[in-house]
Amino acid sequence: MGINNQERYADIVVYPNPTKGIINADITLTSTSPLEVSVYNPLGQLVAEQSRSNFNAGIISFDFKNQPKGIYLVKVVANDQVKVQRVILE
Repeated sequence: MGINNQERYADIVVYPNPTKGIINADITLTSTSPLEVSVYNPLGQLVAEQSRSNFNAGIISFDFKNQPKGIYLVKVVANDQVKVQRVILE
């Protein structure tokens, strides 16, 4: 059971990092499932969120040009799994 849960993400890349404002999450899942991508500011507050009901692969983008500089967390939830990556906004 543990091995199958770990293999549900084929690939997640958040770029560019550091960024001047646009954050892209390039996500490929091993199977189609609901997906939620959330972005949290340096204070831990939710500042953006996108969800898809049936997602397998693609790019989810956020525009952060008007947000303050700092370290943001991009959280991806799919197949009952959570991945978090840091992004520096310059």
